Amino acid sequence: MSERPQPHTRRLTRIQTVLILAATGVPAAGFAQVMPGYDPSQITAAGTGEAHASPDRAVIQVGVAVEDTSASAAASANAALVAAVMDALTGFGFSAESLPMIAYGVTPIYDRATGTRTLTGYNAHASIRITVHELNRLGEILDAALAAGANDVPYIRFEASDEPVARRRALMEAVAHARADAAVLAEAAGGRLGKLIELSTGGGGGPVMMRAARTGELTITPPDVVIRASVTGRWEFLPN
Repeated sequence: MSERPQPHTRRLTRIQTVLILAATGVPAAGFAQVMPGYDPSQITAAGTGEAHASPDRAVIQVGVAVEDTSASAAASANAALVAAVMDALTGFGFSAESLPMIAYGVTPIYDRATGTRTLTGYNAHASIRITVHELNRLGEILDAALAAGANDVPYIRFEASDEPVARRRALMEAVAHARADAAVLAEAAGGRLGKLIELSTGGGGGPVMMRAARTGELTITPPDVVIRASVTGRWEFLPN
């Protein structure tokens, strides 16, 4: 009685069959259901690219939050602190119009320690957006806002005016990587790449986000803005 082939041997045989059929351009009929849309005459590869840009501005969100026993008292105290923060920022040359309030709310505070919803007070909160073009004064501006009454800096976002140029560089790198991988696959399968059939892009890097909540001569070194791109391409497979 002949020895029964082991399962892993049968799997290798099936994979080898697909590679042979792909290299010769013959459709792998037995695999149509497992690999929908599979076309042995084409090679698909993806690539990523990355480019850096020097930031020339920072967008900051500064928050002011106050708690009090009544909603009106919390709102009044919050308004006073917001006005103080705005006054401190106008000292750096910002106009009131350039400091929009992007969020505001008054919410109840409940004590859940005992398992009951006991109302203990109210929280009034507001957020101001600051766009800073003098990055060397960024720490100084933040310190002034925090000293005036701001108590939350959820993020600092660095941006660059030449981000579109950096994205084009990232896309070129991504396409080069995708094509290089596709060429290696074609050569490994015993052929070469033919003409490009389809090329698409997706994703992308964005402005760098970082947190800051420390007072006292705050020093921030702006990092590069990293732009990432990804592409997927399909080429003809030409068997040798």
